[in-house]
Amino acid sequence: MIAMVAFVLAINLELLRTRQTALLLTNEVVPTIDQVGNLAKHEQLHEDAITGFLLTGRGEYDRERIGELDERRKAIATIVISSSSSGLQSQAIHLQIESREAAREEVRLDHLVLEGHRREAKALYYRTVHPMNDEINRDTALLLAKTHAGLDKQAHKLKRRINNLVIAIWGALILALIFSLAFILTTAGWIFFPARRIAWAAEAVAQGDYSPAISLGKRKDHGAAELTRIAVAMSNMARSLEEHERTWKQGYEHQRIIAETLQKSFLPTINHETHGYRIADIYAPAQHDSHVGGDYYDVIHLDDKKLGIVMADVSGKGVDAAVYTAMSKYMLRGFARENCVPDSVMMRLNDALTYFTAGEVFVTLFFGVLDTAKRTLVYSNGGHEYPMLFRADTGGAEILESTGTALGIVHGARYGVHEVSFARGDVLVLYTDGITEARAGKEFFGVDRLAQLVTSLGCLSAKDIANGIMMAIETFTTDKIRDDIAILVIEAKA
Repeated sequence: MIAMVAFVLAINLELLRTRQTALLLTNEVVPTIDQVGNLAKHEQLHEDAITGFLLTGRGEYDRERIGELDERRKAIATIVISSSSSGLQSQAIHLQIESREAAREEVRLDHLVLEGHRREAKALYYRTVHPMNDEINRDTALLLAKTHAGLDKQAHKLKRRINNLVIAIWGALILALIFSLAFILTTAGWIFFPARRIAWAAEAVAQGDYSPAISLGKRKDHGAAELTRIAVAMSNMARSLEEHERTWKQGYEHQRIIAETLQKSFLPTINHETHGYRIADIYAPAQHDSHVGGDYYDVIHLDDKKLGIVMADVSGKGVDAAVYTAMSKYMLRGFARENCVPDSVMMRLNDALTYFTAGEVFVTLFFGVLDTAKRTLVYSNGGHEYPMLFRADTGGAEILESTGTALGIVHGARYGVHEVSFARGDVLVLYTDGITEARAGKEFFGVDRLAQLVTSLGCLSAKDIANGIMMAIETFTTDKIRDDIAILVIEAKA
């Protein structure tokens, strides 16, 4: 009898602990996740408002910026006050400090715009305000990751406590068997089966499946009052988590569509026959669930005899990569029209990128000037994938190697320049790393396989060569294409 009383006391104690853990999940961890999600949303709106204010100087953008800044302060303050975790509080306080520093810099930016010094304001933005806001975004992501880690920890803790509760109940049932079978069946129906359902639901939540926990709220047969409270708390928690995850996925997909639309808008309208040359191009975005990359290419009509040829890959993914792609493309066009010497264009673009992006982005880039009268190609290659030049007279593919490092890394970097002939029947093939890094299992497509392919296709038209390369990649890969692909083929007509 004493052992039975001890088991009953142990069950009640474990019920109390389990309820406390469930309440902690519902009342603190999940609201904290919501606050961090709100913080991330307001950060994006705040960044959009700053950008709009810089571009237009209109007061409504500034008022929106100040409003979003106030929302950011409130969200961070709420996290600091509501969180019982010293680690989360410390991270949130660090965010408060960063937010105040960024706000002070934004006041300077505000004054510059209002006083008409928009160029200085843009320089301050790219040098100070944008890096600070990026740091706040990264710290917000870290805070969200820590909060999710806390959620996983508490979910596993809840599961462990419920398992302990089940073990205690089993012990009570075994002892109760000595007294009467009826008592065992009554106890099992009142506590064990509902507790087991809750344990299964907790395990499903830890694995990302919220439906069993949500369904607990629809049942009425949870037995003990404490188990009913736990089941309802877990159901509410799972419903909130599912809604949060759905919102996050919708935001992610929205950002991906925006970035893909921007990226496609940067692709040039190409005249496929000009000055005795045929040009073919292909751009294929990644088919996998990934962010859009920064691949782009361009054909620039410099004068009636010269064409500027560009193939580039901007680091990063998503909307940020699209913004830096636009910056690189239009700065390069401007520099090339002023002075089209490739090494000069590369050096000026490199210095501009290091100044405006502060090392946050780098660009691998090939820039060549095709003289259609002399039939020569003068080029510089800043760390980009090696172009292939098929020679009609030999029937082989020549690799044009790099002449310098990627752009945007080292201010003042210098670039070599090479000149090659571009005779009738020759074909130039430019591409991004989505070609050479295409995979079949653990095997890459690679430069050597591409060189062999260009050699075998070299006698075809530019369009057929581009299509042939794309078909070879689709045949080679065993899964969806994981990276963006850009191909530009230029053929000197025979």
